[in-house]
Amino acid sequence: MSFDDELERAWALLEAGDESGARRLAEKLHGGDPGHPDVLLIQAACCRQTGAIEEALQLLEQAAQADLNWAAPEIWAAEILAEDPERLGEALQHAAAALDRAEEEDEFLEALALKAGLEIDVGKPTAARKTLAELPPLQAGAALPSALALDFAHLFIEVGDVDEATQRLQALVDADDRDADAWHGLGLCAEARNDEAGKRGLGCACWRWIQRSRWPGLSCRKRRWPRWLRPPCASCRSGCAS
Repeated sequence: MSFDDELERAWALLEAGDESGARRLAEKLHGGDPGHPDVLLIQAACCRQTGAIEEALQLLEQAAQADLNWAAPEIWAAEILAEDPERLGEALQHAAAALDRAEEEDEFLEALALKAGLEIDVGKPTAARKTLAELPPLQAGAALPSALALDFAHLFIEVGDVDEATQRLQALVDADDRDADAWHGLGLCAEARNDEAGKRGLGCACWRWIQRSRWPGLSCRKRRWPRWLRPPCASCRSGCAS
């Protein structure tokens, strides 16, 4: 079995809940190539899964140093640290480092959302607005994945740019009028403008869709952090959803 095959198998074991099996396979791979960033990454994921946070962060630091052009270790470190309210400043530093490193579009967008969200969390809305200004405008090209577009829309709401949020949410609704999260976001925009009539109208539109689809309810995702156990894409190693 090749290195790539064994690495993929280790990720599959971890996703299946077999942390010990994934760890054993990762240790075998580590013995063959101790400094390989992909191996360090899955070892960090195993540690994270068992709650060994500091060990996971150390391994992510090693992975970041092993490949200075790879943003994923910095993104993951920022996500771990963001779970601790006392370490948001450290998380922000890693998010900024990830944004500087990001070369692939999906890494760039993931790091951008992470950095802006953390800037909001530490009370720096002006910095968050500056970060969000790096996001390409809606007219610049292909649309973002809907979940990520929703994340950015909510970030724009949080920094007070309701017009930008409305445009991005409306684009989601135009693409899929069954997107209840986007309808709910438009309701939040109406609320921010104190537009009670608009809010009621949007609420009715959303509720009619829920009734038609028998959907159990809304799930307003304020921010969607990437899943830890998502294996990195074989081509870009960034953990994309492709």
